[in-house]
Amino acid sequence: MFVHSIGLAAFAGLTASSPTLKRQASIDDFVATEYQIALDGALANIGGTNNSIVSSSGALPGVVVASPSTTNPDYFYTWVRDSSLTYTMIIDELVFGNRSFQITIEDFQDSQAVLQTVTNPSGSFWPAGLGLGEPKFYTNETRFNGVWGRPQRDGPALRATAFLNLADYIIGINRTNVVQTIFWPLILNDLKYVGQYWNQTGYDLWEEVHGSSLFTYAAQHRALVQGSIIAERLGFPCEPCQQAPEILCFLQNNYWNQSGNYLTANVNVNNAARSGINADPILSSIANFDINGTCDSIGEFLHTRSWPHTDPSQASNHVHLRCWQRIKYSSTRSATSTQLTRTSKLPTP
Repeated sequence: MFVHSIGLAAFAGLTASSPTLKRQASIDDFVATEYQIALDGALANIGGTNNSIVSSSGALPGVVVASPSTTNPDYFYTWVRDSSLTYTMIIDELVFGNRSFQITIEDFQDSQAVLQTVTNPSGSFWPAGLGLGEPKFYTNETRFNGVWGRPQRDGPALRATAFLNLADYIIGINRTNVVQTIFWPLILNDLKYVGQYWNQTGYDLWEEVHGSSLFTYAAQHRALVQGSIIAERLGFPCEPCQQAPEILCFLQNNYWNQSGNYLTANVNVNNAARSGINADPILSSIANFDINGTCDSIGEFLHTRSWPHTDPSQASNHVHLRCWQRIKYSSTRSATSTQLTRTSKLPTP
């Protein structure tokens, strides 16, 4: 499960008659208005928060519920990907000074410590860690046995990144021992999974295509690079982090579609015939962008191709947008380069 619709211009879906915000309002006005709406909505779907709407239905503290809907569709589950991305945002709020999120972040740490060890259809935690590739669980932190697209190998990387961001903050407030004893073992579990299984195929973030996903590989590379930085600050070794250059090499040599002039979403696909044009490169840019990053710290691929401001990233976005305009919505076909339009994750055939 992932957010299935993306507004390239965030307020594109609002009408001019909206009582909340006019369509012509500036992006700054929109962000100021939407910020609290989005934050409240995210917190409402987490067990144990003050305004949770899912705790009464069985979501344990720190568990992110994809949706309170239980029928048509039933999304009352927790995905590792969604949870990690959500808490990456919440941890950012803590870093920016909102101390009220400390309890729910601690709940998240507790819940993920449990889920890492739950034996599931992807495998077990011991001895090979295969169970870390399981994408979804029930909201009471038990295994989901139904048929699903598994494994999904971005989850451990994204979870590691969330905790690595938190570790950086905790080290910065001189509580390094907390990271060493509580968070680093959880982080290392996920980094070991990434280091061991990065070169094996799995399902993409849309849970549809089985292959080698750009989004997954970029998330894995970031986690290992960031992990090596934190490990050094802690004075610990990070053997799986040594795989980061191998992943970078794979990214550099496999995803640029020279003839189509875009970053393709998946390679080594064995279950679908797709063009590789979809929103994955956009989401990868968002998930991995670091305003303070450099080529040395992040990697040449992410700096020169995947980051939002780069020519390859912009070219990929253009190709995706034009395909969407051409195929999906006739109302957007006449949009000019300066007009707003909507797009979605939906890949073209």
